[in-house]
Amino acid sequence: MIRLLKAALVSAGILAVLLIAVAWFSRSLPFFPSKEIQASPDSLGLAYEDIRLTTADGETIAGWYVPAADSTDGPVLLFFHGNAGNISFCLDSIAMFHDLGLSVLL
Repeated sequence: MIRLLKAALVSAGILAVLLIAVAWFSRSLPFFPSKEIQASPDSLGLAYEDIRLTTADGETIAGWYVPAADSTDGPVLLFFHGNAGNISFCLDSIAMFHDLGLSVLL
């Protein structure tokens, strides 16, 4: 029983060290989004508008506005795609929200 407890404590210690190491080193990992747009909403038959926003510090943010099919006055979902890939990787999500009757700004 003591042997099993020691093994469990050693395993927990190793796991804790690994988790701390991953958390510490992940801060320095660079993010390189894919610049190639694989597809756009029109490949799903959805109308969309290319959006370009200029930030206060001069950076340009690109996005898409996909209006709901039945209304332009309804709710708009602001969708942040996260730090993997680019906006073209989110077409399934755009289609799902569009099917729910939402306009999407991505």
